[in-house]
Amino acid sequence: MTGLALELRRGPGKLLVIPLALVGVLVIRQAIPPGPAVWPAVVSALALGMVAMGPVAGGVAALAGTRSHRRRTDTLELLATRGPAAAGLAELGALLVWVSGAFVLVLGATYLPAAATATWSGPDGLRSLTTGVGLLLEVVIGYVLGRLVPSRLTPAVVALVFYGLVGYIDASRTLFRWSLLLPVNLQFADEFSILNRTAFIGQLVWYLGLGLLVAAGWAVGRQSRSAVAGAALAVGAATTVAGLVVLLPQNGRATFPAAPAVWDCAGSAPEVCLHPAFASAAPAVTAAVTPVAGRLAGTPFAIRRAEQRPRGIGAIPSPGAVAFALDDTAPGSIRLVSQELAVNALGDQESCFTDTGLASGYDLAQLVAAWVAGDPSLYQPTPDSPSTTADHAAQRWFAGLDQTRRRAWLTRNEQAIRACTLRPSAFR
Repeated sequence: MTGLALELRRGPGKLLVIPLALVGVLVIRQAIPPGPAVWPAVVSALALGMVAMGPVAGGVAALAGTRSHRRRTDTLELLATRGPAAAGLAELGALLVWVSGAFVLVLGATYLPAAATATWSGPDGLRSLTTGVGLLLEVVIGYVLGRLVPSRLTPAVVALVFYGLVGYIDASRTLFRWSLLLPVNLQFADEFSILNRTAFIGQLVWYLGLGLLVAAGWAVGRQSRSAVAGAALAVGAATTVAGLVVLLPQNGRATFPAAPAVWDCAGSAPEVCLHPAFASAAPAVTAAVTPVAGRLAGTPFAIRRAEQRPRGIGAIPSPGAVAFALDDTAPGSIRLVSQELAVNALGDQESCFTDTGLASGYDLAQLVAAWVAGDPSLYQPTPDSPSTTADHAAQRWFAGLDQTRRRAWLTRNEQAIRACTLRPSAFR
């Protein structure tokens, strides 16, 4: 029986599979937006699950790496006929097999339910593969660190460093360009973005090369004279450098804005256009958009076409359309559609938010937006503002108008609304 087969049967790795998979599934389920699955978001959630799985797997691998020291079998391994590194490499190989099994379980638990509800696109194989190989890299590094520093504290330190390093570099603007070198890629992709495939190919090459370099380097350091170990060390070094050559010019960018979507549109008063990934949400979104459009009908702010758009880059709608964002189909997100549509239709956001803070007409602009959205909670006057009393008087006056008079008032005050310069004197 080979050393690998023996470790697979008797090693501690098999005890890790189910707990590790459960940790990953719990984190991923929390990260997947509710409603029909959107594949880019599901694949991004899978990567997020490695934030928890990676430190656990790396810490357990480090614990396994300290085992020979705790059992005082180091000397026996050095004298082994199969080579001084054979036992360690067999133990590491078994760990990689079991962690791969846990990843496959997580992959199935994540992708199978998504496939049942998704209406657009599919899982990205390259990012999925890169995510799994990154997890295995943490196992290799953790195991070798356990071998090199066989302290009782090593497993905990390895787990904490893996977890903290990913979070720190991902959150740091100055270190962002180095984030693709991490074993976990936390950059979120959605239906309005595409993957930087060059970056993910570079990551895959980097992970494979670094893992091979670390394992072969440890084997050579164990006084292994095997030609295979020396060749693996050379290949690992060359592959690692190749991965760096591909990755560093990407400056940390793992995604790009996608080309304009082919909208899934319905209706005419107004026309409601959704990304195909959210086509099943059309009835709920239309129900949120229609009352807003009805309140603005016959005014300069009338909505003829409402378009789902991403936040940030790509948020500007087609000419003549009004944009809204939709992250998922949860009731709270649908409710936000009417709020965003109302605010964007009034077109006062650039004027209300200035370099020095909120414009003086911001509170009254929110009062108008709250009526358009049909959501009184949108109007929240600035506390302790000198104009609060006058703003409340304006609110009472505006609430006393019928729909026809409100539309006439909107038309009359169009310029002040767009410029965010409404004054209490306009509400009379």
